[in-house]
Amino acid sequence: MSRGARQFWRSGEPFIWLTGGALAFALVLVLGLLGLIAANGLGFFWPADVVRLTLTDGTKVTGVRVEREAIPDRPGQHRVKLKVANRDLYGADFRWVDEAAIAGREYPRDVVVIERTEWGLLIGTIKEVREAGRVVAVGSGPGLAEVKRRLPDAARARREIKSIEKGAVGAINHAQEKIRLRLRSLALAGTSSGPAVEALQGEMAALQSR
Repeated sequence: MSRGARQFWRSGEPFIWLTGGALAFALVLVLGLLGLIAANGLGFFWPADVVRLTLTDGTKVTGVRVEREAIPDRPGQHRVKLKVANRDLYGADFRWVDEAAIAGREYPRDVVVIERTEWGLLIGTIKEVREAGRVVAVGSGPGLAEVKRRLPDAARARREIKSIEKGAVGAINHAQEKIRLRLRSLALAGTSSGPAVEALQGEMAALQSR
């Protein structure tokens, strides 16, 4: 090895470049990982179009396409997975449809996706909006406008219900449990009637009324 080469290696400059290159490579990997996570994850927070498929047998299936895959043992053929929602009506959130059975596709503008507090998503068309049995809006356009107008009040009522359940109702349940334990203690001691039991039962009735 020449004298210049030895001085070059002794100076430590190659290791500086090697460390810098490794750091740059690590940063590229981190950015690539973040990009991959963003590309695959942000779609869950972005509303997808609702498609209505018309099948060769005349059946119509409405939902959000979430996946496409090859059909096992059937080369060259694929199927799509639709989130049809309406679990309380269909019994399942998803449905597989063979692409060979699809006769037509459309993206209806009057279909809405509603996120419910129970039973998951609801996908459908608004026919009418009722309040206490009285029709207040008819049709998809007026119905959607009425629903949007009422959403803030509904959200406020839901927050109040949760607050009552966790606060006042929780405190009442705690007090009722204490009375139940006291009645149980009296029963174990052989006291099943009398002023003490009647007083506790009166307190329990008052709490139940609240």
